[in-house]
Amino acid sequence: MKQFISEKNIRLLFWIIPLLSMAMHWRIFSTDLVGVHLWRQSQTQLNIQNFYRHDFNILNPRVNITNLGPNTLYRYEFPIMQWSIACVHKVLGESITITRVCLFLLGLCTVWGVFFLGRTLFKDDVIAGLLAWAFNFSPLFYYYTMNPIPDNLALCGSVWGIAWFFQYQQSNRYKHAAFSAFFLLLAVWAKLPFIVFYATVGLYLFTMTAKVGVRYSGKYVLAGLIYAAFLLPAIAWYAWVMPGWSGNGVLSGMLAHKITGSEALRILKYHTNHLLPALLLNYGSVLFFAAGIFYLFKNKAYWKGDFWLLAISGLGVLAYFGFELNMINTVHDYYMMPFLLPVFVLVGYGIKNLWYAGKVTQYLSILALLLLPLIAFLTADNKWSVEKSYCNPALIEYREELRNAVPRDEICIMQNDISMHIYPYALDKIGPVFSKDELPPEWVDDMIRRLHIRYMYSDARKVDENPAVVPYLDTLLLERGTMRVYRLKTEEQLQK
Repeated sequence: MKQFISEKNIRLLFWIIPLLSMAMHWRIFSTDLVGVHLWRQSQTQLNIQNFYRHDFNILNPRVNITNLGPNTLYRYEFPIMQWSIACVHKVLGESITITRVCLFLLGLCTVWGVFFLGRTLFKDDVIAGLLAWAFNFSPLFYYYTMNPIPDNLALCGSVWGIAWFFQYQQSNRYKHAAFSAFFLLLAVWAKLPFIVFYATVGLYLFTMTAKVGVRYSGKYVLAGLIYAAFLLPAIAWYAWVMPGWSGNGVLSGMLAHKITGSEALRILKYHTNHLLPALLLNYGSVLFFAAGIFYLFKNKAYWKGDFWLLAISGLGVLAYFGFELNMINTVHDYYMMPFLLPVFVLVGYGIKNLWYAGKVTQYLSILALLLLPLIAFLTADNKWSVEKSYCNPALIEYREELRNAVPRDEICIMQNDISMHIYPYALDKIGPVFSKDELPPEWVDDMIRRLHIRYMYSDARKVDENPAVVPYLDTLLLERGTMRVYRLKTEEQLQK
């Protein structure tokens, strides 16, 4: 069996993984946004659209909300991923398929980064290839690798950044430190929580400086300066935009939004019993994860230097999880993407020990590895559904009719959308967005007279059938499901 899967033929996975993954995702490539966390997907895709259609300045990510005025700037993470995909749209034209293809290729880059990391850590191409295979079929990765969320680039950057860091640790070559620093910059730019992986770099440089003494630490100081120099653009961006994040629950975490002990235990139970084995790992990889922990203690691998360099980032990820426990809760599974790197390093260690432990464990490993694609498909494929989108189903089922009911460039009132992003993306419109069946008639009057808004989308009967609002409605243009499209009266009509 060892001869059948050799270092030579393991390279077949470089073809099998993309082809199999492409086949399994085939229907999604041409599917418009739908499914779990449609909210965040819509926000990201609106950034891409606005870079392509209106403002190509990378410093000006925009969405389609005008509640606070005509300025639709929405600066959170640095939009390097969104802007890069918009560049492809500039060349090939606007298409959701192009967005999904770009994300799929980004996901493959992440998978090959995992292979590179595995080969660097385990010095074994077979184990590295099997680790890349297991990682590719993590249901969490399998689902989000096709969806526009900036965490995809952050994950890719962190995987390659840590992989190049261990190359630098082994070679002491500054170019490897520069490669590592560049990819870690991409990770932090794309999503600030991924800064936790700098803990590995910091621990190494600190311990090596302490080991050789300050007098002989010049090369480690220089390496530290390389990492610091690459991190500066990310620091500059977040120093600029974070003052505008007031009210952002992610920024304050548990400090401002504490939860009860029973609620915390409920969340932890969910993550232990479901999210970790079913979504982060894949039930087929639980074997390898458990084996990784077992052999970690059996072989006393925790005494090795590389273990602590990885563990410190793992502890950083756990600290991030504790700080954001109230925000992650049981719904924001994509917030857990930083866990993929430390979790799958343990998976790789488990694969290595089971693969070379004997024929029985090797056959068992092969069976588990072969089951991974099927389990990932059964776990994740149904997430691309109207039911899992948690929005008005009419928006998805009648998307084109609703979009075409009003010219694309018209500013429209949109009601009810608590996400503030799903309706503007699904309807392909810009304008003020409201929720909770609340839209005072005097606001409608003001938007008609001052902002010259002529159309309204509404699935709120408490609003559009309100006797005080009805006088502002001119014509019902379309009704699909519970969604209605109205032409509003003009200022001249209201003055009569």
